[in-house]
Amino acid sequence: MEVKKKLTDWRKDLEVSNCTQIEDNGKGKVDTEIAPPPPPTKRRRTSKVWEMFDKIKREDGTELAICKHCKKQYPGSSKTAGTSNLLKHMGKCAGRRDGDGGKPCDEIKEKRSYKSITRSDPLSVVEKDSSENFGSYSNLKANILHTYRKEKEKLTSFINNPSSGRFNLTINCWRRTDGRNTNCCLTKHFIDNGWELKSKVLAFRRVGFSDNRGLFGTFRSMILDWRNLDKNVFTITAQYTEEAYQIASEIKGWLLDQNLLPLTGTLSHVSCLVHILNLLLEDGSQEVNGLLFNTMKCISYVHNKPDSVIKFRMAVDQARAQGSSVTYEDMPAKGTLISFQKFEGIFRLREAFNMLKIFDLDFNSLNINPEDEEWIKATYIYKHVKVLDEAVKSLSGKQSCLTTNVYFPKVCNIYRSLCEWVKGDNSNVSSMAGKMKKKFDTYWENCGLVLAIAIVLDPRFKLDIVKRWFQEIYGQDDAEEQCVGIEFNLKQIYKEYSGGGSNNLTAYFDTLDPLGMPWSTSCSNDAEDGKSEKSELERYLEEPKFRSVKDFDILTWWRANTPNFPILAKMARDFLAIPVSTAQSNPSFNDDVMKIDPTAIDIDPETTEAFVCVRDWRQRPENKA
Repeated sequence: MEVKKKLTDWRKDLEVSNCTQIEDNGKGKVDTEIAPPPPPTKRRRTSKVWEMFDKIKREDGTELAICKHCKKQYPGSSKTAGTSNLLKHMGKCAGRRDGDGGKPCDEIKEKRSYKSITRSDPLSVVEKDSSENFGSYSNLKANILHTYRKEKEKLTSFINNPSSGRFNLTINCWRRTDGRNTNCCLTKHFIDNGWELKSKVLAFRRVGFSDNRGLFGTFRSMILDWRNLDKNVFTITAQYTEEAYQIASEIKGWLLDQNLLPLTGTLSHVSCLVHILNLLLEDGSQEVNGLLFNTMKCISYVHNKPDSVIKFRMAVDQARAQGSSVTYEDMPAKGTLISFQKFEGIFRLREAFNMLKIFDLDFNSLNINPEDEEWIKATYIYKHVKVLDEAVKSLSGKQSCLTTNVYFPKVCNIYRSLCEWVKGDNSNVSSMAGKMKKKFDTYWENCGLVLAIAIVLDPRFKLDIVKRWFQEIYGQDDAEEQCVGIEFNLKQIYKEYSGGGSNNLTAYFDTLDPLGMPWSTSCSNDAEDGKSEKSELERYLEEPKFRSVKDFDILTWWRANTPNFPILAKMARDFLAIPVSTAQSNPSFNDDVMKIDPTAIDIDPETTEAFVCVRDWRQRPENKA
């Protein structure tokens, strides 16, 4: 109020100073000119906005108001813009609100975009954040692309680091329900410099029918988009389909033509274990289709007749009185499709349906209840195939991303089971197992060596576990021949790794022996001079095995023993990161990606790929790469 009063008084004085005052000096009235008051001091910027903005004058005379917190610029002249824009900015300044004073707006937006991108529902992120957090989709897009390019540069530097070793890739393809496009995803799996198992989505593209590149061309461009990634590929894991197999074979051929694959590509193509097990489950389901069909008829009959529900409850009570564990809840809801995995609950309905034939003559006359022979056959098959179903669940779960050595006993157990079923007395099971084993033989021939090498690199087991499992699968005589082949290939692989050159190994591990020499150099010199009688591989296999504990951290063991076995450690780092299934890329990733509908929210391909990649990177940060 005091300032306002002074301004009012000064304005009145200014008006009087421009007029003539008539003064009476006793001799009559004369005109007297009053001298103007002294010029006022410089007017202060009294608006509260100047507590938050700095005002500067540029060379061309224009004025700018710069936010002290986020450094955003506005016109600073009151004649052109006033302070309304500045007041609006004060209310929404991210730097001021978040306590990030001094940080540029782009940095603040980037931090917010990180939080937004890691939410569970990709579609809601784009729809909600574009309107609430950033004001428009274009702002969100800019932040996603900025984050993508920044993080991609970090990953590219890691890929090109000589100490990073080789990478294992998975290729995934999904056909959208509309049939118009195919989603293609490329993921790398590796063990980082800190000996931690990691995976990163590298690229995500949609391929339409009109795309001349095709699926192989798309995946090749995805690999080439990452500088020198093609020079560091170790293996490729693909689904067990004709289409995926063709893509993986073409990628393998392309890399072999450039002499980029190690071991002449012998181990480069790994089939998806989960996919082939699901195919075996389908074979099992085919064997019980008749019982499944009749069971569905029984369930529909009960649901469609109100009095049948009452009679069914009476049948359940009677069955329980005779020792059955069936309950009312075992009856599926109306219209529910029964999968093979749900058969365990269906089997308990067997006694209830048998009793229902007594309580309900109409039900009995329809003759839809499966015969006892069908129930026995289905129960016996389910008991066997359940082994495969449990394996699929363990491989597809959230904790499925494990080192490769873990899967050798699991795969061997499945293969042994199939061999036993084929030789069993039950003709139904034997016939079913024969079809299954034929498919699994192909997988075993392609991937058995990879799994065997990985388990040999487990210091708890080494070669002993391979010999024991082969005896279980092949018998004593054939097992010896199979083990000879594994040992031969193991030595050949070791020779290729040890012949990689001392410079490469030194850069890879950067470790010294007790004499202060690089381990790889000293080892190779010893071999040349004849001073070392045994190789690393021989020493490793002959040393006592580590105690066979369940909770064993194999990566920590290899990190500690790298100085003792630098060449084998390089092998371990490559082999233990090989994914046995494309489901290991990210168990929940497939479903999340499929929620994104670019046509509904007008997302261009570049932004879609950046969004999918950044979301994966922010959920699984790579601090050590």
